[in-house]
Amino acid sequence: MMWIVAILAIVLMAVLFFLFKVLYEANIMRSMFVMAVLDREFLEGQRGKINDYMKSIAAANAIEVSKQFNAALDSMAFRIAKEAPILLGARAVLWEAFKNANSNTSFRQ
Repeated sequence: MMWIVAILAIVLMAVLFFLFKVLYEANIMRSMFVMAVLDREFLEGQRGKINDYMKSIAAANAIEVSKQFNAALDSMAFRIAKEAPILLGARAVLWEAFKNANSNTSFRQ
């Protein structure tokens, strides 16, 4: 009985670890999307890097390009998340967009 409880605890910990990892990765990608859409400086900085990467890809079809680009995009997102607080940056950009969108209305805090 003790072994069953130990095995179930280990399985539960593994599932929770995987779940938190997936949620963290989704937050990073969502934040990168927000930054690319709402922050022109971020977009321009990354656009040059993406163009350079596209020139370096050797692929025979769109599927190969897509696979390589998606892997590079994930890598870039995680590198940016380690180097800069992209999650906080995305929240700040969203807040500014919210305030700008509501500046003509009678919004009160």
